[in-house]
Amino acid sequence: MRIANMTANIAAQTGMLRNYLITNKDVDEEKIMMELNLSRASLYSFLYGLRKDNAICVNKEFYIKQNNARLKLKDVEKVLAKKANTTRIPKPSERLLYLYHRLHSAIPYGGISMDGLRDSYSQLIELSGGKPAAKNTLTRMIQRDLEEMERIGIAIDRPATGSKKYCLKQSYLPKLSRESAAAVYVSMLLFSNTLLEQATTGARIELAKAFFRPSPKVVNTLQDRIYVLGDTLAKPQEFGDCLTKLITSVVKSYRIKITYKKVTGEVSERLLEPLGMICKRNVWYVVARIPDSEDFRTFRVDQILAIYPRTDERFTYPEKFSISDHIGSSWGVFDNDPVQKVKLKFSPRVARRVENLVYHRTQNIEEKCPDGSIIVNYDVCGLIELTSWILQWGNEVEVLEPESLRQRVLKHALSVVGLYNK
Repeated sequence: MRIANMTANIAAQTGMLRNYLITNKDVDEEKIMMELNLSRASLYSFLYGLRKDNAICVNKEFYIKQNNARLKLKDVEKVLAKKANTTRIPKPSERLLYLYHRLHSAIPYGGISMDGLRDSYSQLIELSGGKPAAKNTLTRMIQRDLEEMERIGIAIDRPATGSKKYCLKQSYLPKLSRESAAAVYVSMLLFSNTLLEQATTGARIELAKAFFRPSPKVVNTLQDRIYVLGDTLAKPQEFGDCLTKLITSVVKSYRIKITYKKVTGEVSERLLEPLGMICKRNVWYVVARIPDSEDFRTFRVDQILAIYPRTDERFTYPEKFSISDHIGSSWGVFDNDPVQKVKLKFSPRVARRVENLVYHRTQNIEEKCPDGSIIVNYDVCGLIELTSWILQWGNEVEVLEPESLRQRVLKHALSVVGLYNK
């Protein structure tokens, strides 16, 4: 029990230090030692254990100030190496804490192999000033430590058929500060009344339970004070199950049979091989191939009336296919015309907004005019979708090139004028 108590105490101190550093970044190390009642040797030992934690250490520098500069990992290792001359071999409690940290860090990857554990122990022993140990010696030491962890109540999954890894018997909880958890929670509010609402509601509830249990009012405060506006579905619950089935079919390469309704009202059934999905301004699309062909089509998910994954029919994903390459230079999701250079002139009233946002990956501000307007060019296709976007700006934008797009916008504008001049 003595080792168990020591391990629990070290783990508690490490957790306390981590929470302190996340809340108080770039604090001087002297202040940390004073407020947490730590010696420099203890502080550096805990920091070494946290060296792979991106919330604490980035680019081999800790979020701690030493002589007005960030404390470097190499300086921590240098101090610990000097201290190690008197310790030689890590204490059992130190090894158990180190082993727990390695097993916990490996949860997202399905565990860690014995070779990986031996490498980790070799580094720990070297850092402690000890001599390199033989492979069998390291294995016996690790096995004893694993047994000790199990004896004090820490469950471990040992290698079984089909697996060669050791892993903690617990679910993985990402290392998030309370502030980061709140930001993730707020981002999930974006999915309200969209296709992702059904899929993310459960995750949002579990996130709230995990991070805001001590302060349950935080959730209500976030919901009351954060309001998201955007294009949403009138009945998102009708499409949530469809999106879930589509995602599964894309990941597992299942063929699907869908009932699809065009904007014209025509309804048809189609057999497809779903290759990927695209979300454009809260609208989801699936890119699919017609079986036994090189015919690729794009379908709006909210126009799929029914979907039937054929789990017993898997297709071979085309080796050279890429969603990003398929979309290419399209303004939206369709590439049904050649790529062209488009030149637009935005008025002074909206110029700053356009400068601050990237509407397409090829966006280039060609000229800033004396009156405050700007000329922007794009290399795009999918001009039907681009026309609709341009019309949303009203008289704040003028199409300079190409002439065909200029005439297309003019035609639409005149039809709007005609609608109101009846």
